[in-house]
Amino acid sequence: NRIDMTADEHSPVRCAAQSEPLVACRVDRLLRAGLRDFAAQPFTRSLPGLRPGDPLRAVVVPGQLLELAKLVYGPGGLERHCGDSNFRGWEYGKHRSMSAIAVEPARRGVGPVPRAAARVLLLPVGLAALWGLWEGYRWLGIREQWTWPFTVNDTNMPHVSTIWHAFGQPLQPDGPPLRHYLWHNAEALAGFALGAVIGFLLAVVLAHSTVLRRGFLPYIVVSQTVPILAIAPMVVVGLGTKGVNPSVGVAVIAAYLTFFPVAINTLRGLHSPDPRALELMRSYAAGPSKILWLLRVPASLPFIFSALKISATASVIGAIIGETPASLQGGLGYAIVNFNQYYSTQPANLWATIIVCALLGITFYLAIVVLERLVLKRAPEHFA
Repeated sequence: NRIDMTADEHSPVRCAAQSEPLVACRVDRLLRAGLRDFAAQPFTRSLPGLRPGDPLRAVVVPGQLLELAKLVYGPGGLERHCGDSNFRGWEYGKHRSMSAIAVEPARRGVGPVPRAAARVLLLPVGLAALWGLWEGYRWLGIREQWTWPFTVNDTNMPHVSTIWHAFGQPLQPDGPPLRHYLWHNAEALAGFALGAVIGFLLAVVLAHSTVLRRGFLPYIVVSQTVPILAIAPMVVVGLGTKGVNPSVGVAVIAAYLTFFPVAINTLRGLHSPDPRALELMRSYAAGPSKILWLLRVPASLPFIFSALKISATASVIGAIIGETPASLQGGLGYAIVNFNQYYSTQPANLWATIIVCALLGITFYLAIVVLERLVLKRAPEHFA
């Protein structure tokens, strides 16, 4: 039996169907808190505590409080409430209402400036904490004559000031200081770029061919089980016999450690789109190239950047290992081998070289993080 509804009974349902969808898990909270608690507020652009990238708990719900009030109280009840100061400024159709949940971050003063300042202050505080922990453990270990897990002495744990002084020491007579190599390591950068391109192209090919994926993917995995120390001399010596510059061989070694994470993660990302989205693209007669660049690649960007973060540090390791068989006397690999021989007399030089290698990897990693934010900041999930 069909139940007939009058126009008055049907109007709230029709109003709800025509309004913008309510954000999930917010309607019950609005009803519990009471509509008098939600004062009118301007849109997000005038609130410094709200940004498009903020989580869902701080997003604006345009026009929904007014629609909800109309459904609950009716037009007459809404007119009575409009005289209240809490409802002042609620104008129908202008979408200026906002939930109190969105106002909370602005009231607390949590915005981009305090967060940025906290991150800037966190670096010197962390370095000071590490310095104090190092010197405190060293002093206590020497005093108590600790021998486990290692003997604490001037050789195993030199002063931080001594390590800092070693940054200014040259690797060779009349050569650049050690800190110079933090900003001049073209082999690692070239290998990282080469490996990322090869891994991406390989993933694209494998994503479009099940036969190639089943045939070549096991060999790609096996390639990473071979120790890099065994492959590095083969690559460097093999390219050297062809008249190739040794630095190119070092870049190839860095690319060898870079391409695998990029290829595997990109392949996973290219297969991540919803099958319904693929069917929709095919229903519009979109070819494989359009599906790749308009659907698969945008969906795989989070996977790609995750792989690039891993490969950024791996490329530094590959370049350092490749410098040893290449006999490049101006690189960090040569510095590590050289300072290993004099570790018992000058341990601070080896510690300084290790710190330079770590800083180089961190620099590559932070560059990928900045690039990720520039590329993905316009992603739909970052907006309300």
